[in-house]
Amino acid sequence: MFQNRIKTKRDYTMVTIWDVAADAGVSKSTVSLVLNSSPLVKEETRRRVMKSIKALNYVPNYSARSLIRRSNNSIGIIHMSRGARNTDHRYEWSYSSDSFTHDVEEGVFQAIAQQDLDLSVMKDRYDLSHDIHNIPGIIRSRRVDGAIFIGGFDDEDVVEVIRGLDIPAVLVVSSWAADGVDTVFHSSYEGSRLAFKKLIETGHKRICLLNCPKSYFRVWPERVRGVRDAAAECGYALDERLLLSAEKNTPQSGYMAFKELLNSGLMPDAVLTANNEMAMGLQRCLYELNIRIPEDISVICYEDSSFCGNASPALSAVNVEKELIGKTAFQFLLNRINDPQHPIQTFTPAPHLIMRESLLDRRQLPVP
Repeated sequence: MFQNRIKTKRDYTMVTIWDVAADAGVSKSTVSLVLNSSPLVKEETRRRVMKSIKALNYVPNYSARSLIRRSNNSIGIIHMSRGARNTDHRYEWSYSSDSFTHDVEEGVFQAIAQQDLDLSVMKDRYDLSHDIHNIPGIIRSRRVDGAIFIGGFDDEDVVEVIRGLDIPAVLVVSSWAADGVDTVFHSSYEGSRLAFKKLIETGHKRICLLNCPKSYFRVWPERVRGVRDAAAECGYALDERLLLSAEKNTPQSGYMAFKELLNSGLMPDAVLTANNEMAMGLQRCLYELNIRIPEDISVICYEDSSFCGNASPALSAVNVEKELIGKTAFQFLLNRINDPQHPIQTFTPAPHLIMRESLLDRRQLPVP
């Protein structure tokens, strides 16, 4: 019965090492030992596994198997951060949600699941606010065969340190080509341009950009450039007073920046937020003041996430393909581990808009 089910499955999906193990009645590790011609496997077991491999037309992923033969059989995911993070407060609004890193990681794990390898993933943090040469412990102790670095940073010295590591590395950053390092980007410029243009085209006249901190995020000027280019394309008169910068990348800072704008007497009819944190701070501010979304103010959030889809009302957003970024970063790392001389790899997925309830087309409203 089980063999028939597997054979039917084979007609529609790729057979995996798990299917072979189930069909042969052995563990996945045993199948791996057979594929690697290990003398530890009994001859009877080896024949049974080989019979299942032949019956299911299983084709091993040899690029993945070459990674298995590496010394650690593990990769690292390194979170780039600035300053100590008090994990006791990670659920508070004064703390960044790390949704970008979480969703990119999900893409990495999806890619690993699609490969026929038994691979462990270790996570660590790289604090850029202190000595940048104090690299993460999992790299210092050589516990990983390669690492994916995720985070926003703008220091060439940091890239130089990463470039000099004695392990393969991939950077997941935004808007910055780092020479000599495999890099996966998201386009803050293009995503912001698309969103701002959409707000203009739907009849909004006073559009605010609630941006991340100006002091240490390279994406800050890219978002401003995207907004300005969208305004120029559409002949829209941009009010520079509506280009805001939060002090920190937290909901609390987004709340404070927008409330200060309202206290100054300026009231936008639309807001583009730089990320989920700014959107959460904005929503809290509007809720307290009984300002309605989208009746009084439309909102588009850069960086689509489960937060955007589950907010009330659900937030329109710029989808930057975070899971695809994670999948690509893993494939780049696999390529680099298997071939240290592989040409430098870069990739930037095209962002697109996801329209939900938070945007009101004001062209359809009656003129007061």
